[in-house]
Amino acid sequence: MITLATLEQATAQQVFTQVKNHLLKQNEKSMLKGDCAYRGDHNLQCAAGCLMTDKEANKFTESRPWLVLVQDGQVPRKHKELIQDLQGIHDGERPEEWPESLQRLAFDEGLNY
Repeated sequence: MITLATLEQATAQQVFTQVKNHLLKQNEKSMLKGDCAYRGDHNLQCAAGCLMTDKEANKFTESRPWLVLVQDGQVPRKHKELIQDLQGIHDGERPEEWPESLQRLAFDEGLNY
Protein backbone atom coordinates (compact mmCIF):
# COMPACT_ATOMS: atom_id res chain seq x y z
CA MET A 1 0.00 0.00 0.00
CA ILE A 2 1.28 3.44 -0.93
CA THR A 3 1.45 6.00 1.87
CA LEU A 4 3.07 9.42 2.13
CA ALA A 5 6.17 7.64 3.42
CA THR A 6 6.43 5.54 0.24
CA LEU A 7 4.93 7.92 -2.35
CA GLU A 8 8.35 8.99 -3.67
CA GLN A 9 9.16 5.39 -4.66
CA ALA A 10 5.78 4.67 -6.26
CA THR A 11 5.17 4.82 -9.98
CA ALA A 12 2.34 6.83 -11.50
CA GLN A 13 0.66 3.53 -12.43
CA GLN A 14 0.81 2.34 -8.83
CA VAL A 15 -0.66 5.61 -7.53
CA PHE A 16 -3.42 5.59 -10.13
CA THR A 17 -4.31 1.94 -9.51
CA GLN A 18 -4.48 2.33 -5.73
CA VAL A 19 -6.66 5.44 -5.92
CA LYS A 20 -8.88 4.05 -8.69
CA ASN A 21 -9.49 0.81 -6.82
CA HIS A 22 -10.19 2.71 -3.61
CA LEU A 23 -12.67 5.13 -5.19
CA LEU A 24 -14.55 2.46 -7.13
CA LYS A 25 -14.81 0.19 -4.08
CA GLN A 26 -15.86 3.01 -1.75
CA ASN A 27 -18.25 4.46 -4.38
CA GLU A 28 -19.03 7.40 -2.12
CA LYS A 29 -17.49 10.81 -1.56
CA SER A 30 -15.49 11.39 1.59
CA MET A 31 -17.26 14.34 3.24
CA LEU A 32 -16.93 16.13 6.56
CA LYS A 33 -19.32 18.94 7.51
CA GLY A 34 -20.47 19.24 3.90
CA ASP A 35 -17.00 19.50 2.34
CA CYS A 36 -14.75 16.92 0.70
CA ALA A 37 -12.22 15.61 3.19
CA TYR A 38 -9.08 13.47 3.31
CA ARG A 39 -10.81 11.58 6.12
CA GLY A 40 -14.57 11.96 6.20
CA ASP A 41 -17.57 10.70 8.04
CA HIS A 42 -17.95 6.92 8.39
CA ASN A 43 -14.19 6.39 7.86
CA LEU A 44 -14.37 7.39 4.20
CA GLN A 45 -11.25 8.61 2.39
CA CYS A 46 -10.84 10.83 -0.65
CA ALA A 47 -8.46 10.25 -3.57
CA ALA A 48 -5.47 11.75 -1.73
CA GLY A 49 -6.64 10.50 1.65
CA CYS A 50 -6.27 6.89 0.57
CA LEU A 51 -2.57 7.61 0.07
CA MET A 52 -2.13 8.43 3.77
CA THR A 53 -2.09 6.33 6.90
CA ASP A 54 -4.39 7.54 9.67
CA LYS A 55 -1.35 8.85 11.52
CA GLU A 56 -0.17 10.78 8.44
CA ALA A 57 -3.65 12.17 7.78
CA ASN A 58 -3.98 13.45 11.34
CA LYS A 59 -1.20 15.95 10.64
CA PHE A 60 -3.29 17.93 8.15
CA THR A 61 -6.20 20.30 8.41
CA GLU A 62 -9.01 19.07 6.17
CA SER A 63 -9.44 22.49 4.56
CA ARG A 64 -5.89 22.53 3.13
CA PRO A 65 -5.88 21.43 -0.54
CA TRP A 66 -3.27 18.95 -1.78
CA LEU A 67 -1.50 21.63 -3.82
CA VAL A 68 -1.03 23.75 -0.68
CA LEU A 69 0.34 20.76 1.20
CA VAL A 70 2.80 20.19 -1.65
CA GLN A 71 3.81 23.85 -1.79
CA ASP A 72 4.38 23.88 1.97
CA GLY A 73 6.55 20.75 1.72
CA GLN A 74 4.17 18.75 3.92
CA VAL A 75 3.64 16.01 1.33
CA PRO A 76 5.87 14.74 -1.49
CA ARG A 77 5.87 16.70 -4.74
CA LYS A 78 6.07 13.53 -6.84
CA HIS A 79 2.82 12.74 -8.70
CA LYS A 80 1.42 16.17 -7.72
CA GLU A 81 -0.54 16.64 -10.96
CA LEU A 82 -1.87 13.07 -11.04
CA ILE A 83 -3.08 13.28 -7.45
CA GLN A 84 -4.67 16.67 -8.15
CA ASP A 85 -6.48 15.17 -11.15
CA LEU A 86 -7.68 12.24 -9.05
CA GLN A 87 -8.83 14.67 -6.34
CA GLY A 88 -10.72 16.61 -8.99
CA ILE A 89 -12.61 13.48 -9.99
CA HIS A 90 -13.48 12.69 -6.36
CA ASP A 91 -14.43 16.25 -5.45
CA GLY A 92 -16.07 17.43 -8.66
CA GLU A 93 -18.02 14.46 -9.96
CA ARG A 94 -20.70 12.10 -8.77
CA PRO A 95 -19.54 8.56 -7.91
CA GLU A 96 -21.46 7.11 -10.85
CA GLU A 97 -19.30 9.29 -13.16
CA TRP A 98 -16.01 8.11 -11.65
CA PRO A 99 -15.44 4.99 -13.81
CA GLU A 100 -15.63 6.93 -17.08
CA SER A 101 -13.57 9.84 -15.74
CA LEU A 102 -10.92 7.48 -14.38
CA GLN A 103 -10.76 5.69 -17.74
CA ARG A 104 -10.32 9.02 -19.50
CA LEU A 105 -7.57 10.09 -17.08
CA ALA A 106 -5.78 6.76 -17.52
CA PHE A 107 -5.89 7.17 -21.30
CA ASP A 108 -4.70 10.78 -21.15
CA GLU A 109 -1.80 9.87 -18.85
CA GLY A 110 -0.81 6.69 -20.71
CA LEU A 111 -1.76 4.50 -17.75
CA ASN A 112 -3.56 1.16 -17.64
CA TYR A 113 -7.10 1.24 -16.33
